[in-house]
Formats: sequence, C-alpha cells, structure tokens
Amino acid sequence: MGEQENLIHQRIHDHSIRQPNNIAVRYQGQTLSYRQLWRIVRFRAKELRASGAVRGTPVVVALEPGLEILPYIVAIMSIGGIYVPTDLSFPEARLLNILGNFTESIVVVPEAQRNKAQDLADKSASKITVVSCGADLGSIDQLEDFTDVGLSVADESHIFFTSGTTGHPKGVVSSHKNLIHYVDSAVNRYGFKAEDCFLCAAKYTFSISLFELLIPLSIGACVQLIPRATVLDLKALAQILKTVTVFHFGPSLLKKLLPYLKQHDSAEYANIRHASSGGDFVPLAVLSDLRSVFSRAEIYVIYGCSEVNCMAATFFVSMDLDAIQKSRVGLAHQNVAIKILNQECCDVPTGETGFIYIAGPGVAKGYLNLPSQERKSFHLFDGVRYYSTGDLGRLDADGDLEVLGRADFQVKIKGVRIELQEIEKNLLLLGEVADAVVVSSELFDDMSGNRDPILIAYIVFSEYKPDCVSYIRQRLRSELPEYMLPNLFVRLASMPLNHNGKLDRSQLPSPKVADVLTAGEAIEPQGDVEQQLSDFMLELNLSSPISRNDSFFDVGGDSLAAVTYLKKIEDFFDKHIPISWFYHHPTIAEAGELIRQNVEIDSGDEVVVLKQGDPELPPLFCLYGIFLYRDLALELSVARSVCGVYLEYETELFNEMASVEDSPNFISVTKIATLYLNCIKQHQKNGPYYLCGESFGGIVALEVARLLIAVGEKVSFIGMLDSSGPHFLQRFGALDRAWVHAKLCLTQGLPYILPLLQARIKGQPKTSANGGELVVDYRAQARKFASSTYEPEPFTDPVVLFRARERSQFEPKVEDLGWAEVLPKLTVRTVEGDHLGMLKKGCVFDLAQNMKPYL
Repeated sequence: MGEQENLIHQRIHDHSIRQPNNIAVRYQGQTLSYRQLWRIVRFRAKELRASGAVRGTPVVVALEPGLEILPYIVAIMSIGGIYVPTDLSFPEARLLNILGNFTESIVVVPEAQRNKAQDLADKSASKITVVSCGADLGSIDQLEDFTDVGLSVADESHIFFTSGTTGHPKGVVSSHKNLIHYVDSAVNRYGFKAEDCFLCAAKYTFSISLFELLIPLSIGACVQLIPRATVLDLKALAQILKTVTVFHFGPSLLKKLLPYLKQHDSAEYANIRHASSGGDFVPLAVLSDLRSVFSRAEIYVIYGCSEVNCMAATFFVSMDLDAIQKSRVGLAHQNVAIKILNQECCDVPTGETGFIYIAGPGVAKGYLNLPSQERKSFHLFDGVRYYSTGDLGRLDADGDLEVLGRADFQVKIKGVRIELQEIEKNLLLLGEVADAVVVSSELFDDMSGNRDPILIAYIVFSEYKPDCVSYIRQRLRSELPEYMLPNLFVRLASMPLNHNGKLDRSQLPSPKVADVLTAGEAIEPQGDVEQQLSDFMLELNLSSPISRNDSFFDVGGDSLAAVTYLKKIEDFFDKHIPISWFYHHPTIAEAGELIRQNVEIDSGDEVVVLKQGDPELPPLFCLYGIFLYRDLALELSVARSVCGVYLEYETELFNEMASVEDSPNFISVTKIATLYLNCIKQHQKNGPYYLCGESFGGIVALEVARLLIAVGEKVSFIGMLDSSGPHFLQRFGALDRAWVHAKLCLTQGLPYILPLLQARIKGQPKTSANGGELVVDYRAQARKFASSTYEPEPFTDPVVLFRARERSQFEPKVEDLGWAEVLPKLTVRTVEGDHLGMLKKGCVFDLAQNMKPYL
C-alpha cells in the first residue's frame, strides 16, 4: 500500500490481525480486544458512509468517554474523513462558530443529545447530518473488511479548535503526516511498549488527547478510559493510577493531585513507568513531587501545541532534582528544528531571549479559513516552514530550551521589560499560594488612561493569613528586583478558566471590584492634608494602598510623576516644595508636616547629591534630571559622589509658559549648556570634571564639556546615555517607516493597527504617563526645537556612548547612533534595556558596571 502502510489506522488494523485477543480499551470494568475494536470500527465506517461521509468529509465528534470514542476516531480516518472533536457543553455560539467553518459535515453525538445537535444543525447555515451513537451494532460479523481508499500522508486527518486572539475559535488543520510524527516521536523518544497501559484523562477537544488515545493503539498497547468525574475525584483517580503504566497530566491537575498522593506510600505506584506533564509552565515543585511519588518512573516535561502536533521538545527530569535550577522543556524531538529569533526574525545568541519558532514534520497544514492568521503564524526560512509559537524562550549551551512565557504576557513598565511568568513562578514557590497569575493594569479599561501600568497579582491561597501581603512582599523582595514586585494583590477563590480548561485572563476581575489585600504594616494617612497627598499619589497611579511612611520612589514614582505631584501640591495648597528638598524627604508624612507648619524653605541647590562619596574626589554630574538618575547613583559602586543637575527655573517656567518661544534660553543647546555649566561651577570650581546625561541630557553634557575645555578646564569623562546624533532619526526615510509599519501590521495584526488608528483620530499630545501633560509637552517642545537647530563642531576628546540594546525599529541600524563623523574618539558600549529602561532597576546594574571603569 506504499505510504498507507505508515498510516495510524492501518497499524491498528494490523494489530487486530496479529494480536486479536489483546485488550485494546478498558472502561469501567468493560473491555474491547483488538478484534472487537476493529469490528466496531468496520461498523461505524459503514454507518458514516451511509450518512454521506467520503474522503475529506469533516466528522465532528461530540462524545463523552466510553467504549465508542476510539472506534469512531479510527473509523473516520479509515474512510478518509477528518476527525474534529468538540464538546456539546460549549456555549451554543461557540458550537455554531465551529460548525460554520464547514460547508458540509457530519456530527456524531450520544443518542441522548441528538435533539440538541439537530437544533444546532437547524440553526447553522451549513449542511449538517446528525448521527447518534446507539448501542445496536447490527450484524457486525457480516461487514466488509478494511478497504483501501487511497489515502496519502498529505491528506487531512484531524482538526482541533483552539482559542483565538479574536475571541473566536480557530481550527488547526493537520495531516496524516503530522499525526505520524506525533505518534512516532513519542514512541521513539519514550520507548513505549505493547505491554504499557495508558491512562486517558485529557478532554478530547485537547490535542494532547491523541497522545493517550492513538499512541497506545498504534503499538498494540492498552488505553484506560475514565469518566470525566473521576478526573476531579482525587481518591478515585489515585486508585486508577495503580492500574496503568503511563500517564500525562497538566500542571493544574498535578498541583491538586500530588499533595493527595504524597499522603500514601509511593510503593503503591511502582507500576508507573512513564509520567509526563506539559501544556503550561510546570513548576519545579511539581517536578519534585512527581519524582518523589513516582520514584521508579521516568519523568518528562513535554512542550508543543496543536500547531506542531504537540511533540516539539521534551525534558527529562533528572533523579538529582537539586541539580535542576529551572523548569526547562528540553531538547527538540527527532527531525524537529527550533529557532530563537528577535523581532527582525534574526537568530539571537545562545542564552539570549527571543521568540520560539518550530519546524518539522509535525507543523500543521495551517488554519481553517483564516489565511491572514496563517500568514502571521507560519513562515518560511531558507525554504523550511516554521510555526511562530508566540512564546518567549532561550536555548542554553546544551541546546535545552527554556520557555519564559507568552510574548503577549510580557509587559513594559517605565521602559523595563518584565516577564510576568517569572513573578508567577516565584509566587508559586510560596507554601501559602496554591495558584497565582500576574497581569498588567492595561488589561482593564477602567484602569487605563495616560498612566503607567502597574502589576496586579491574583492569588488563590492554600492558607490565608491577614498579614499575608507583608510576608509575600518580603519573600518576593529576596528573589526579585523591586520593579518586579506587584503593586496590588487580589485574592480569588479560584482562577477563571476558558473552554479549554486554561486560565482566561479576560475574566479576571478588575481590582476596583475585587478583594484587594492590604499590607499589614501600612499606616494610613493622618488628617486631611495627608489624605489629600495620598489622593494625589493615587491619581498618578502609584501603588496602593499607600502608607504615610512610604517613599514616593518605592511606590512607583519617577521624575515626571514627581514634577506633576509637586505641581499639584503647589496648586492646591499654594505651597512650593523644591525638588531638592523632596528628593531627600519623599514621604507623605514629611510633606504633610511641611505643609501644616507652613514653613517656607529655600529652593536649595540645583545640584542634588544623589549618593554621597569621598569629598576629595570630583563628583560625577548627571545632567538634565535628578530622579532619572536615582537608580544609577545607587547602583554605581564608585568612591566619588554622584550628583543630579537640574534647573529650578526650568521646571517653574515649563509649568507656566504658553510656548517654547517664550523662553529664549531654552531653544539653543549652547544656551542650555551655559546655564548648566553655571550650576556645576557653583558646586565645583575647577576640574577635572566628570559629566554624563541621558538622551538630550547627553548632548547637553557634550556641550558643557566643550565649554569647559574652551576655557582650559580638564574633562576626564563624558558619558552619553543613548543620545542620538544630529538629525539621526531623519535618516530613516518615509519609505523605511512605511515598510516597518507594513511588516508590523502583517505580523501583529489588529493589536498594532488599532492603536495607530486611535492615535491618528485623537491626535498625539505628548502627555506624561502620570498625567503631567503640561510638563512633558513643553519639555518635549524645547528639546525638539533645540535639537533641530543643533549643528555640533567636531570634538576630538574621548566620549563614551552607552547604547541601549533594545532598539526601535523606526531608526537607522547604526551602532554609533549618528555620532561617528562628529566624535572621532567615540567608544560605544551596548548595555541592557531600552532608551529609558537602561536607567531602571533590572537593567541599570549593567549600565553601572559598564560605566564604573571610567569613574
């Protein structure tokens, strides 16, 4: 039969001849031998043909666990039909959506559900024939034997519907070639044998169900089916496990089952030869418990999805769990290729994070009736077809793959890229936490606006205590940087699940209507003044609840938020608080006391010491900001002081002026540099000078250095932090921008297009992420105006450019950022983060380490 000899249903037919009396299926005390199984297959095949099924006919199967499910699957494939599992418990709209994908189809349902199925058929616009699964098998022994319908491995074999990003299910179309890869990869890798008995616990609408249904039958082994209720009954499930040798459970089920099994002697489960998990992140604690309970079994993590027919990579869990520091998904299966690519679809170095792409015989034919989604998800690289998983991951030196979470679950907050799954992993390590998910506030419309997003942790507790937030924060702080600590903690009784039994983030309640937990040590604001200050901070979307002793910066405040906050105080209380004073007194209690006492304080020095060092050494001056450089100052382990330089006059002016032209001192880089030079000279009379600045501040630092050198002063260090050269962005032409827009529209679809359209309709005022529209608007105007007229002369002294690794796609790909012609002695050092993120916790350590040798 040529290619047909490899087809899975043919293998099952062969077993019915070679080992007719071996048990193929068990269910609640009933069994089917391979001979009996094939007899029912023949009957169902005839039944389906009589109902109009031919080669290529979709057969939608909506059966509960029982002895009929496997005969129908094999019968469908033996006549050349396409197996399409579904569940009649799905909402009617979802079922109609699935059925509407086919012009004609056959729907197989239990006899008791025939009327419901017929009602759906009547409502559907497509032609549907309903077949009910009755008990009467007729004259089963007089049926014809297996008939060759001329199938090839390229023919479609099955379609699984998965949740789509649009809210509608999308059908993943797979071939017999894909199915053969699915089965053979698992058999070859895990060494399954005819003596094995597989437990089938997965819902049939999950593609992993084929692991439990067809792999055992393809090798002459046995399938143990169980009712849905048994999966939820830990005691009953534990008893069933004593009768099988192979099982695959998702991590959610294992989290519930393993604590129960640990109460029993592990020797009771010595029969288990293979145990695996996958489909979601598998915590180390789960792997440890699997190894403890099933001490004689091989333990594996399996990574894949419907689009690659599940078998993409696998990780063997070593007996020495102490040697495993991370939960990996391991090495690629045979004939599978895995690429880690960046946003430009270029390979990333070993150990670096990128998007996971998978190629191989398991990659599905595509999506049913979704050509645009198909173009977005399936790509050709060097003639090889890859599926873009949407997962982020990295490969280590041994080729082991680590999955870091969904790309769409990764967020940026204040320029720092945060992988939410890493926070979730650490939460799940806490004994009091049974389940956890972390999201960004951008998920909720009622928390949106011109504000920075915050992190919200939803927790299902195994043991709840009133002071849990304080404890959790303390534990997380020992493992995670401050910027990754959730701002809010919300208590849930259980996580909301979608139709596939996976977490449905869209159903998480907004914190505004949920059970938000408070930290035990929080001290509420005292009096009307402090309460008003607290309200101002909440308007800036800082962490809540806010204690009167919390530092403004520790609850999420930054430079722009600080300027806006102080402006709100001045407008409401008619009280001017200098930035220099606020930097060292950043709590509600301190500001409240100052306002209540009505004490006038001097504006203070415009050079603020961010970190005190040796007074005998010249300090490092960070220009054009104070709060911006706070994290850098704290991270720099150098002997000299670190100072921030700002102009109080500049802040006051930008809070009041109507246009840039009203301030002639701030429309020229040279004039701005002169003002900053005067501030520096008041603090340090003579050189050598150490100067740096971020973005436009780097240009100011360069010009201050030029002015100092012109009068004979020595400048020992000039650091430009991701500062672009003159007219650098203008080098990226209109055609270049149009090409990038087109590429992003094609790869990201509506999530990219809609914000562009909304911005075009509403306009794009330059507002602060924390509501400080006036401040940000005028500062941006001034920088833009000054930069547009900036034509620097060549500068022959050494300059160091600290370039952010994460670049915008809308700029020329030039390492020196356009400075090469002007700065012949330029040194470029690439550091972690993006334009602003390089100065934030999480990335700033790398910047500090790169700056330290120059200081």
